[in-house]
Amino acid sequence: MQSNVGFIAGLGSEYLINTHWAAALDISLLSAKHSVRNANPSIQTQYTHTFLEIPIGVKYYLVTKPNRFRPYLLAGLSANMLLGARAEGTYPNVFNNEYNADAGTESFFLESFISTDKSIYRSNFFAGYAGVGTSLWSKNKYSIGIEVRYAHGLQSFLAGNTSNLSFYNRFLTAGIQLQFEP
Repeated sequence: MQSNVGFIAGLGSEYLINTHWAAALDISLLSAKHSVRNANPSIQTQYTHTFLEIPIGVKYYLVTKPNRFRPYLLAGLSANMLLGARAEGTYPNVFNNEYNADAGTESFFLESFISTDKSIYRSNFFAGYAGVGTSLWSKNKYSIGIEVRYAHGLQSFLAGNTSNLSFYNRFLTAGIQLQFEP
């Protein structure tokens, strides 16, 4: 399986417990694409999944004095809900084939399909996450920062037996944050 680029957008908040520690709560919309190739290179399926992600965690600030550069570590758990799923690809039509008697081979015609059936997926699943970030610019109560986060799915979000195919919400995300203090 090959993962492709997706997008994530959301809002977050944090509550400072002391100068080092903060509790963090986010809500995000995440969309990702995955490609699965068969042994036959002409048979390929591309999946697009869209999730509502609610990460709850902690941040540990390495620098306690509020200034322009304030790096931190973060970790937590994320509850995820599948909002949309789409599969698009080709498959061999075994009822529409040609048999070459001279060569003793059979060839199948490929047919395209598109499916938006979400019934094969779990509707809710969980992930653990960890990352690093920092503020890059700060003025008055506003700042701009960057963050890199890795989420590791704790279970496949496919429901039931799906013939050895599994999808985990394992993503590496990087983003720019616009922060303000009330």
